[in-house]
Amino acid sequence: MILDAGLPLEIKNGNLFLNGIRLEGSKRTSGEMKDVSSPERNEIIYLMYRNLCSASHKKIMAKHNMRYDITVIFPRMLGNEFAKTLGHYHSVSKEISYPEVYEVLAGRAHFLLQKVKGSRVEDVVVLEASQGDMVIVPSGYGHVTINPANEILAVSDLQSASTKADYGPIKKLHGAAYFETKKGFVKNTNYTNHKMRIIKAAGIKEKYFGTKKPVYSIFVSSPEKFAFLNRPENFIQMMGGSIHG
Repeated sequence: MILDAGLPLEIKNGNLFLNGIRLEGSKRTSGEMKDVSSPERNEIIYLMYRNLCSASHKKIMAKHNMRYDITVIFPRMLGNEFAKTLGHYHSVSKEISYPEVYEVLAGRAHFLLQKVKGSRVEDVVVLEASQGDMVIVPSGYGHVTINPANEILAVSDLQSASTKADYGPIKKLHGAAYFETKKGFVKNTNYTNHKMRIIKAAGIKEKYFGTKKPVYSIFVSSPEKFAFLNRPENFIQMMGGSIHG
């Protein structure tokens, strides 16, 4: 499976290759996700590949303090739930958290974004995304990536290299505000004031960047367009508009 990522990437037998060379990903097993799900057996749910770029782009990544990662989520179940990532919030830059940009490279994804205060839900939005679609995780939102399909899901993410993940709040409440099952979304009763919106991610990339090119390609040609990832305090209104379809 060739990925249209702006890099020569391919998935073969569940493994990621760059320039024909197999990369070593970090494994996340269902056993490691017992705090946020109820798995019936221990198996690899997804693989994480960090700090990817071509040799010719290492300087531009470093100059602009960026990191490009890929996550491959297998079509498995966590008990009654579809396969998903553990979920986390981001560290803070000047009083608001760092944002992040995701792109679906293969498969279909549901990006669950949530803004909560303690256990009280302020906003939950699920963005339905297909290959080529982009999602912006705004400041203040935690997020989980779900694979709702019977096929491999590969997503890329571009973020400030200063970003650190905080898994604690979602683990404490035993998952995000909703779980996605074959019968639909189910409320996590550890949260209060449940409310959820579902929107399409199609068109977000074109709206913000005016092109359908891969996010990686847009960044290396126009890195200034991603200044909001390092300085979110200057782009609050712009980021919020990405989740109100």
